[in-house]
Amino acid sequence: MEINALEYYSREFPSTMNALTIFKDTWLTDFALPDFATGEMKLLVDHRILGFEKNLGSFSGLDILELGPMEAAHSKMMLDRGASSVTSIESNRLNFLKCLIIKNLFRLDRLNLLYGDFSLFLEKRSKKYDFCLASGVLYHLADPVSVLSHILNIADSVGIWTHYFDPDLYSEREDLRALMGTKFEIEPKIVKHNGIDLYLQKKLYTDQVKHDNYIGGTHPYSYWFHKNSLFEMIRCSGCEIVKAVEVATPEPSVTLYVARKKESACGAAQSAGSVTVQGV
Repeated sequence: MEINALEYYSREFPSTMNALTIFKDTWLTDFALPDFATGEMKLLVDHRILGFEKNLGSFSGLDILELGPMEAAHSKMMLDRGASSVTSIESNRLNFLKCLIIKNLFRLDRLNLLYGDFSLFLEKRSKKYDFCLASGVLYHLADPVSVLSHILNIADSVGIWTHYFDPDLYSEREDLRALMGTKFEIEPKIVKHNGIDLYLQKKLYTDQVKHDNYIGGTHPYSYWFHKNSLFEMIRCSGCEIVKAVEVATPEPSVTLYVARKKESACGAAQSAGSVTVQGV
């Protein structure tokens, strides 16, 4: 394919808005800009982030770590609501460049953007954060157990949104049952962690990684937590699930607000917090 390098240059009058056109028609977030059509996802008013803020009491003054910011909408939202700083780590180079554009456009001076694999950052980082946001990342990972273990150690409060695997749902519902053996492997993988067995289900990205608009993990596969294993791992890590909101359709997902407590409840029933099920 022949390249015309002149196409990489702009002949427009300089402005911060011009940078949005670099990714024209690929934006996913609705940034509510009057002179440029971005995406349709209402991530700047995301109810999940509002829920995390409610459980925290406030984002004001917090030092926040965000994993996988995608287009920095949640970063902006937390900063607008008073966060002292947000360190966001993005491994997708196109998304990272989008984040830089949004940082520049909205003058998000307290946003520190890092490009790379956040699992390596979590392994080496000793600094503690007031809050860690892990929205839409766990189910894209090849090793979610190690990453979640580091997340629960690096912050006293954690906000999680993730898909999970529920064997009962995937056997009962025809739409989900059709994914078994194609998107998902039939047999679970069992991982031992802190003396408990954690069940994971391998998902294959198949042809998704062949497209420019692929947004997933760094491997052609990932492992989804079984719901019970996800909850049990959190409890066995000295944390409690303060709030859980489950959504059963189209694919099961859960929003979790997690806080560290003084004593581990490993092996005990969840004694605190609430669980809400939606879409059943």
